[in-house]
Amino acid sequence: MYNLIHAEFYKWKKSKSFFVCLLSAIGMILFVYFMLKMVSEVQTGKIENGTSGIVVSGELLEEENEDILKQIGILELISEIISSGTGSIFSAIFICIWIVSEYSHGAIKNTAGKGYLREKVFLAKYLSTTMIILLMNLIMFIVMLFIGFVIIGTEDVNKIFFQNFFSYVALQLLFNIAFGGIVMTICECIRNMAASIGISIFLISFSPIIMSGVDILFQALHLKLKVSDYWIISVMNQCPTEGFAMEFIIRGIVVTVMWTVLSLVLGMIHFKKADIK
Repeated sequence: MYNLIHAEFYKWKKSKSFFVCLLSAIGMILFVYFMLKMVSEVQTGKIENGTSGIVVSGELLEEENEDILKQIGILELISEIISSGTGSIFSAIFICIWIVSEYSHGAIKNTAGKGYLREKVFLAKYLSTTMIILLMNLIMFIVMLFIGFVIIGTEDVNKIFFQNFFSYVALQLLFNIAFGGIVMTICECIRNMAASIGISIFLISFSPIIMSGVDILFQALHLKLKVSDYWIISVMNQCPTEGFAMEFIIRGIVVTVMWTVLSLVLGMIHFKKADIK
């Protein structure tokens, strides 16, 4: 197992897809901060409304607290970026490239043909990919934090801020374990780059809306079950930035374990039974 995982990280170091996806995600984060900074500059009168095609509505201009960045705050802005799926989309794209390319280039076939048990081959890929995704997301959180310090300022940064930040990051990294597992299983079952990326982006963009619709339907039928409370992407979006209730933490852990185990078992069964071409 050690040799398999070591080989995975060796291939990762040679791969450009991780750095391309990470830099693309950071580029999107910078773009969001830049746009909000421009809006803030218009609100505070530092630049004229309409500069560079950026038009701020009258309602925003009439706000008592004129600086939109101060209104939102660093933690809330990080939460908004995460809820928009910025990190998840680029993580999913990397996983799809990373997993499916193994089949395209015949690397999986070569590894499995060396006499390793298929379960160990899949588990090594699963564990290494999970660690890489956690690293990617951790870097994104650090980048968002430091850009926030530079653009928004550090007036509201104190001990409580860092406690909330580290708690939020820890929960999101935990949820990303299950999310990454789901995407890995999709890639394993489909083994097609475009289809895997398409399905993953669909899940990130539309599954929370679908789950909310199911919740409304169940509510109309007088059923107390909330499906969204047990769908990992919805839980990621529901994660608060302060006042972390024990109920949410326990539910988040349960949901993460449930989807992690389910994705791992289904992926391993498919990998063991399906042909490797």
